[in-house]
Amino acid sequence: MTRGEVIRILGRVPNGYTATSDTFATHVCSEKVDADDEWSILIEFGHDKRVQSINFASPSY
Repeated sequence: MTRGEVIRILGRVPNGYTATSDTFATHVCSEKVDADDEWSILIEFGHDKRVQSINFASPSY
């Protein structure tokens, strides 16, 4: 999957998170009001702008 496809499916990231040419980071569930204790996802893209890795981080990570 390409970077453009990821952004098209997941949409823009909420305030405080990033979408750069190399990464896309956001909460896993952005519906939660107090998302400080929410899991996050980090999608990293390779030089070809395709998904290279997907990682999840817990609040205790």
